[in-house]
Parts: sequence; structure tokens; C-alpha cells
Amino acid sequence: MTPDEVKETVLGYYADVRAALGDDAWSEMSSWGTCQLDGHRDDVQWTFAAQRFIELPMTPKSYGEQIAAAWTDRGLEPSAGEDEGSTEGSYLVSDPPFLAGSRSDGGFTQISIDPRSALFRATSACIPGRLADMEPPQG
Repeated sequence: MTPDEVKETVLGYYADVRAALGDDAWSEMSSWGTCQLDGHRDDVQWTFAAQRFIELPMTPKSYGEQIAAAWTDRGLEPSAGEDEGSTEGSYLVSDPPFLAGSRSDGGFTQISIDPRSALFRATSACIPGRLADMEPPQG
């Protein structure tokens, strides 16, 4: 995959989040970094994060189930459920499952939703490349 293709993949997962939760009031950050997957330290991967602080009209679970279904349609195998570490009634959708590391390609995709905020985090698959050839961090 090319740098543009891995970014496009991550932004597709983010588009599913925005379709469920709304397009406005997101703060976004992204950067290229060294691949964190063993045996791929000479590769790079793109990390993207976005957060939104807004009162949600429906339950976090209803949004999370919608996002999990969309990610399944894209080929992920997300786990979804109440975030046991939260006291806010947070709902977590994650591929791979929470605290399980990354997928075999180095990728990771997660959204945490509570009644007043959402945090999306994703890391692309590892691809051949040099950090010096990638664009500077955004956000």
C-alpha cells in the first residue's frame, strides 16, 4: 500500500464515526511514525486522532453499535461494549479488542464514546517508507 492508501483507509473508519456522531466540532491530529510492529522497524505508519466534546442526544451504545456495524462492513472485526474503566457510561469499539495490541499489519482502530464526548484513534498498517519522506504532523 502507498502512504495515500493507508491514510485513505484510516479516514474511511473516521468517516463512519462522523456519519454516526456528526461532522462538526472535531479536533484532529495526525502524524507519521516508525512502525511499532516487531520485524517492521524500518517501516512507517500513520497515526490519526480526533476528539469531539458535545452533548449526545442518544446513548453511547447506540452510536457505538452503528460504528461497529460500519467497521464490520469495511472488513474489521471490532469488539464493542461498555468501557469498564469509565464511570461516565462510556462505550468502546475497538479493532483489535481493547488492550490486545495491534492487527497483524500493525493497524489499530478505536472509538470511545461517552454522553458528552468522543475520542477516535487509529494507526494505519505498516508500510515501507522513511519518516524523512513523509509530511510533517498535522493538528
